[in-house]
Amino acid sequence: MEGDGTDGRRTTGGDGQGAKAVKLETVVDGTLVATRDRAVYRGPVDGRLRRVGRLPTPTGGLDGLRFHLRTTRAVKRAVSVVTGRFPSVNVEVVDSQSLVATAGTWVFASPDRGATWRVTARLPDSSGPMGVLPSALCAHEGTVTFGEYPLAGDKPPRIRRSRDGGATWETVLEVPGVRHIHGVTRDPYTGEWWVTTGDTDDECYIGRLRDGEFVPVGGGSQQWRAVELAFTEKFVLWGVDCNYTSDRRIYRLPRGDLSRADPTPTPVASLSSPVFYAAAAEVDGERWVAFATAASANPDSTGPEDNETGSDVTRVVAASSASAYERWYEVTSGRRQRGFAERVGADGIVPPTNAYTFLESDGERLLVNPYNTREDDGQILSFGREYFSSVAERSRVLFEG
Repeated sequence: MEGDGTDGRRTTGGDGQGAKAVKLETVVDGTLVATRDRAVYRGPVDGRLRRVGRLPTPTGGLDGLRFHLRTTRAVKRAVSVVTGRFPSVNVEVVDSQSLVATAGTWVFASPDRGATWRVTARLPDSSGPMGVLPSALCAHEGTVTFGEYPLAGDKPPRIRRSRDGGATWETVLEVPGVRHIHGVTRDPYTGEWWVTTGDTDDECYIGRLRDGEFVPVGGGSQQWRAVELAFTEKFVLWGVDCNYTSDRRIYRLPRGDLSRADPTPTPVASLSSPVFYAAAAEVDGERWVAFATAASANPDSTGPEDNETGSDVTRVVAASSASAYERWYEVTSGRRQRGFAERVGADGIVPPTNAYTFLESDGERLLVNPYNTREDDGQILSFGREYFSSVAERSRVLFEG
């Protein structure tokens, strides 16, 4: 992964010890938050990150042991040698003092900028390692909202909300007929809350929360299987999160079509892997939208028996309003890191892990965080005005509609 000058700069998570692998969590008012296992780091986007606290083990017994194995550095590092690295914590900034985190089946809250934490809610027993997806945990003006990510599919996932820094939670609604919630996102142009769901055709929807109900804009096929949405003044954009479709496309839907009974999004790019995360930045009057793909190590459990995993590369692509989001540049790419079990052919016994690229923006710069990759694993790369003003010379056009 490359960058010139201040672009592509690596932000370390160390305490004067040099670069360490971190997971990018969020950026709020110039402050970057990251995690390393269950340790929480904060710092300026342009400066060094400092450790401020650590999520506690929430309970004893078997549940506590599972949490310990998934999140504790020494143990997790040994497991990761065999499986590859895997993320296990999310953190969101609620206000100047309050933070919320999810990990496994637990929700944590911190009233003191991440220094101390306590458990304030439980998630479904079948929740994934991070509890919820990073794209499904969102805060705005003191209200934090998340969508549940159960894997069992035996109960409808809930959308839950807190107005007191994560101390108490209320259920906004249940979303029946879907496996889990991929994204909960606030539209910065209208203030509406959007939700994405999956995974089978009849579980895939993109819609809005209105008067306490989930109102779909569209759904019913893999075309509507999205994780994180990107918003512009004129469009809503998303990428398809699916291993087994022949084209993992990025779609563009005009805002004027949102009220139509059967809107038809326009495909503007085709990628080789499932699309997960999104971010946007304003550069010299242009709004740049970026999407990151995941390098999946395992077939999709909801797909056909012979479905494949897609490319072994996680890739970040970006396009701007100048091209109406039809000319997509490759910003970065990285190959998935294979664990020991996979390298010796034992991946049928010990499942390997995916590679991701987490994305955030401080409004003017795109922050890119490869995870479980052979190149720049766990580093935070910054791409701003210098990069985007000369992107045509720096990067190849990956797709042009």
